[in-house]
Amino acid sequence: MKKFYLPLLTVICILCVIGCEHPQTPGNPQKPSDSATTGQNTEEPVKQEAEVKNENGTMVITKAGTISKEDFQKFIKDDSLTVAGPLTEENYKLIGQLPITKLDLSGATDIPGGYTQVTMSLEGVIHQNNNVIPLNFRGNTKLETVILPDTAEVLPAAAFSECSNLKSFTGKGIKIVGYCAFWGTAVETIELPAAEEIGYSAFSNCKNLKIVSLPKAKKLYNDILYNNHCPLDITIKLPCTVEVTPGADLKPSEPKDPFTFRGFYTKNASLVLFGDPESEITDKEWQGHSWKSIDCCKIN
Repeated sequence: MKKFYLPLLTVICILCVIGCEHPQTPGNPQKPSDSATTGQNTEEPVKQEAEVKNENGTMVITKAGTISKEDFQKFIKDDSLTVAGPLTEENYKLIGQLPITKLDLSGATDIPGGYTQVTMSLEGVIHQNNNVIPLNFRGNTKLETVILPDTAEVLPAAAFSECSNLKSFTGKGIKIVGYCAFWGTAVETIELPAAEEIGYSAFSNCKNLKIVSLPKAKKLYNDILYNNHCPLDITIKLPCTVEVTPGADLKPSEPKDPFTFRGFYTKNASLVLFGDPESEITDKEWQGHSWKSIDCCKIN
């Protein structure tokens, strides 16, 4: 009997060993994990180092990727920085922290996409756009000049708010201007040839303003030029068909006339209307306001 059980016990032990080495069953296969095949956790993105070269003082990025603040600082000359090539959203965040007086991004490409809040109504409107320029220089009192690429279409809210020495801005492709984008800057001329929507208080407290040109504007707030009742001697260029919306913080005691410009003396301002506005003008008034002068400029 012992001779019979001993071989049987040996066979059972062998089968148990085989089963322990191969626990999977054909009906329930276990797939290899990504970490097992790659040797790393795929949930953490791999940072790619950018490829950068110097072309006559311009920081030319030939391959997008991670760039440190110190890398940007190496290309600052006379407090100015000129960057060309593809930039990531993280790159733009670092640029906003640099102590520079002039920023030239006219050669920048691959503007990051995303959401930006413009607030064209009391509830707020969220615009999704693939050409957001995610700059934030808020409170930078050193910045004086900014040149954006023509491909940038959306300027986030408060992008240059409280940049008290910002005097010059170029953004030919900007279509949407976020609220308070230029609040408290020293800009003298705002020319946005492609701008269609202007957020509330976009140019408020800009006491050096002489010209605001928005020839394609479709919507804007009536407090975009709120200047604490500073009597600006200014020229404003608008389409006669522009839709003027009451300010978001309109007080109950204030008139709800959507064509009332708040905190701004229109009688000291010259108005240029684009389109065919002759029928809209009566006795040097436009939309219920008296202006210093009104001119017409037909668009071909």
